Amino acid sequence: MPNLVALGLSLAGLVSIAQLSPGVSTDPPPCPSVSGGAGKMLEMYQFADTTTDVGMKIWRQSIGLPVVAVSQVVLVSDTTVCRRAVTAYNTRLTVDSLPQSVAVNLVRYGATRYVIGDPSHVVRGWRHELVVDSAFSRIAVAAR
Repeated sequence: MPNLVALGLSLAGLVSIAQLSPGVSTDPPPCPSVSGGAGKMLEMYQFADTTTDVGMKIWRQSIGLPVVAVSQVVLVSDTTVCRRAVTAYNTRLTVDSLPQSVAVNLVRYGATRYVIGDPSHVVRGWRHELVVDSAFSRIAVAAR
């Protein structure tokens, strides 16, 4: 019987160590998959870049997005860049009633802009997305 007790304590210790080990993360990846709403966000910003609709062009310009080749409007999947985007989003776009984001959709818009959004953060039917420059400084907030 003492062997079973020792085995149980050993297993409990291993579980504790595994839970505390650096590099073992239970957080979701900072860049969700395309199916997580990021694909729709990408489509919307590609449309904003290529449309001839005057209202949409005015909106795009009002949030600081230049015209770029549509091939330069892409989803970002680099974990390091996405972590910077999560930090920027949580720091520069806070709503008291919403929890901090752990993952964001991130669209690179040409060489000088990113659009950061959390599809789970909708306030009164509006999704707010942060437009930042390549240093992650705030340019504008887009609501759609």
